[in-house]
Amino acid sequence: MSHERSTLVLMFFLLGVLVFHPLFGGRAFESRDFNLVTSLGLLLTTFALRKEHKVKGVVVGLGFTCLIVNGFAMWQPLSLVADLSGHALFSLFYAFTAWSLFQHILFSHSVSVRRSTLYEAVSVYLLLGLFWGTLYSFIEHIASGSFSLGPGPHIGHLGWSDFLYHSFVTLTTLGYGDLVPVAPMARSLTILEAIVGVFFTTALIARLVAVYRPDDTDQKEEVSREAD
Repeated sequence: MSHERSTLVLMFFLLGVLVFHPLFGGRAFESRDFNLVTSLGLLLTTFALRKEHKVKGVVVGLGFTCLIVNGFAMWQPLSLVADLSGHALFSLFYAFTAWSLFQHILFSHSVSVRRSTLYEAVSVYLLLGLFWGTLYSFIEHIASGSFSLGPGPHIGHLGWSDFLYHSFVTLTTLGYGDLVPVAPMARSLTILEAIVGVFFTTALIARLVAVYRPDDTDQKEEVSREAD
């Protein structure tokens, strides 16, 4: 499978996780069905970075470790330490793979903007949201009550799905305010995510404009229009 196709598959998979994760028990990080889905995501992400030799070893190592944690979680409940370790490993994996893809966008496309560049950009954005959502869940596990739901009906305790929602609302600077960070660390991370979301969009647009080159077809059409 080509790099372009693998990044396209990864992009659609990540979008599918965001849309359909409630169907797989996505409120609970340790849900068996959701662990199967995230395991597939680990494999797809690792496969998309297979040609990045400088980071492939780290990605494979982190991905394999996360798969082991998922395997244990599917067959027996995790202890608090194992659960926290799983959150930390997944956060690290999402952050590292997002940074690796972002570096590829910044430094590997010096000739023109390809479709794979756009697929990578969307995947990085989605991986950032997953990273922060998992990190928020990690913080809540360490210090319960770091986040608070605003007024209105809600079911049970806060789950991974709630933090994923808060993550993307913050990343896009939409800020509904129905899930509020209360603890100082939670507030600091929320501020940092909003800054990263704005920075990523700005840096991405600047880079795409800098490397954009019209292809031969575009140049011929422009010359033809000028001649007319």
